[in-house]
Amino acid sequence: MKISLTTYFMMLVCFLAGAVPSENYTFTHLTVDNGLSNNWVEDICQDKYGRMWFATNDGINCYNGYDNVIYKHDPDNDLTIQSNIINSIYLDRDMDLWACTANGLARFDYEKGIFCRIPISENVHSVENITQLTEELYLVGTRTETYFYDKLSGDVRECLLGGRAISFHSIIVDDGDLIAGSVQDKELLSLTYEDGELRLKNPPVKMQFTIASILKAGNGRYWVGKG
Repeated sequence: MKISLTTYFMMLVCFLAGAVPSENYTFTHLTVDNGLSNNWVEDICQDKYGRMWFATNDGINCYNGYDNVIYKHDPDNDLTIQSNIINSIYLDRDMDLWACTANGLARFDYEKGIFCRIPISENVHSVENITQLTEELYLVGTRTETYFYDKLSGDVRECLLGGRAISFHSIIVDDGDLIAGSVQDKELLSLTYEDGELRLKNPPVKMQFTIASILKAGNGRYWVGKG
């Protein structure tokens, strides 16, 4: 279950209200009335050129402050995203942009201005998230399992934890460790990547809700978003 842009916005406003002195702010609204492809925004990021990218339920929007470019699926064009339902978008350490769609993974080619489809597995459809582990290696999460993806070789293998498949609603990297929310058991996990595998670093923390998102709070603490 995703959290709407409105919810994220309200959380951010509440945080800022208690963290900074009171000032006057001006907000510009971007909706379908002025070019956005869909008002339900799943994820937001800013690329190396300062442009804002919005993952929606009807394509990906790239906004430079003036103009909005929409990227959508075209069944007759392999150089488009695999689905118009975008679960999340991700900027890696090199500021490469990745799109996790309801029908596969894609990476944006800045030079060509197109999305390149990334083959993960014939059994994979909905990709929920992607996280960079090393310079070349990524974790690609789906609704039922997780995969290691090597960007240089293109190799893909399933990621197991304790010998069984696992999937994550959310996962972040913090000083080399991974903090994740498991789909199967509704647990908050502290993980390490060792010898080509994920391993538990600390015992899992059982939650009473689905973990929709995780954010670093500093000093080993984390904000956990309820799904």
